[in-house]
Amino acid sequence: MSNPFELRITLRQHTPIIHFQHHQDGATLRASEVKPKLDRFLIDTVFNNNFDLLKTYLIGYDAAEEAKYIREDKVYRSKWAGKEAFDYQIRIQSQNVNYLEINSFPLFFANMGLKEHEKLEKGKGLTYTSENIKIFIYSTYPQLSKKIDNNIVAFFANHNFGTRQGKGFGSFGVLNKGNYDFKINYPYFFDIPLLVNNTWTEKSFKVFSHLDIFYRVIRSGINIPKSAVYVQNIRHSQEEIHVSRDTDFYCKSLLFVYLHSKSWQWDKKSIKEFYLNSDYIKRYLKSRNEKDKVTNKFPRTEYVFEKGLKKQIDFYKPSEILDYTQDLNKEKLDFRDMFGLSSSETWHSYDRQIEKSHVKKDVTGIWAPVDEKNDTHIARFPSPIFFKPIEIDENGQRKMRFYFKINEIPKGYQGETFSIESSKHSSPPLKLRLPNDKEFSHKDYLSFIFDRSKIDIEKHINSRFHNYTDREGLRYYAILTDIFKQLQSSENNV
Repeated sequence: MSNPFELRITLRQHTPIIHFQHHQDGATLRASEVKPKLDRFLIDTVFNNNFDLLKTYLIGYDAAEEAKYIREDKVYRSKWAGKEAFDYQIRIQSQNVNYLEINSFPLFFANMGLKEHEKLEKGKGLTYTSENIKIFIYSTYPQLSKKIDNNIVAFFANHNFGTRQGKGFGSFGVLNKGNYDFKINYPYFFDIPLLVNNTWTEKSFKVFSHLDIFYRVIRSGINIPKSAVYVQNIRHSQEEIHVSRDTDFYCKSLLFVYLHSKSWQWDKKSIKEFYLNSDYIKRYLKSRNEKDKVTNKFPRTEYVFEKGLKKQIDFYKPSEILDYTQDLNKEKLDFRDMFGLSSSETWHSYDRQIEKSHVKKDVTGIWAPVDEKNDTHIARFPSPIFFKPIEIDENGQRKMRFYFKINEIPKGYQGETFSIESSKHSSPPLKLRLPNDKEFSHKDYLSFIFDRSKIDIEKHINSRFHNYTDREGLRYYAILTDIFKQLQSSENNV
């Protein structure tokens, strides 16, 4: 006989979960992650944050204690300080959990900087199971169990788990409890076809590679250079070794196109104007491979010269992305970090590290770093564009369907200012402010790029790049044209 206090849920895993205990048996969903998220979901969605409706189900609720708080004119809810936990328990049962054997993976950077022997113990890994996962929920409150049961499908439809959740890792779905209408919360989706015999490694690498290519285009753009060519040049009566670069594949950022239509300057150009606004940028030879390659041809060389912004503007004419300069009376803003704060960037061509830190003006009007212990300090910010991948079978065709939506951006992030520092520069750093909600809207931006009259991706990508294929066999132009054809259809864009 089934336990009257037990609720049983069956899950299917759609994408691998990035797990810090990937080397341990059964490393998959953790109850310690699921329960707090489910509690928050119930509070916000089911109880509408009404404390009087939810309080009796909380761990530690005491009616007599509440009465005492009221007599003393205190707010009883403050006892939990936003950490309300419902009185139920979760147990998760999984079988045949496997570790995805990979050396590199799109959209997964957690193990960068770790040596090979450190990755097992200190790194994170991707795990998956093809078996159904069982969740057992125990509660002595039948009404609470019923609310969980009625909303568990919606909960898993709107959450992913583990690391890099926003990019679709750790996606699970509930089986045998009816279908969820994703269009309620997800206004956009596109499909990636799968083969019947795709392994988990093949399937996962393919779908996240496609997502990575799409996301790079809507944020920063894609520029894949050919191998550098080193040439001798005489400048100012001095022999210099200059770096010449051609391109294998280039797709201008669609964010730039949108900003240009609004008369805003691309923030990457603002950074170049501040730190790299010269004819040439001198840098020392970087890797052992580069040193060998250059010094075999030019034995006495220790450094080379890359084109600075001024020479780039001359060399790449015409170039909207380099030529356009914003009205000097209009404040230059940081737009790319509205798609997730990139606090550290490596600009490989210039051998520069770009670091960003949150700053505010102090009482004297001087810019100062926000104390890391301060609740308002911003060290990281995930992209508000949230992807929910679901593997489906439609008319006998296996597909990974990527639903996505725009999560609300906290008011404490919009309009904040960041100090942007470049290695090898000691001058006062550049400061750029994030746009506020009147200056930039993700919804307006996506509406712009998913309008074929504004963006025709086939024409946007120069024809000389249409046949580019990378070493993994990915055909960027074909991938992008397929995704945008779907997203510029009214069926995929609500």
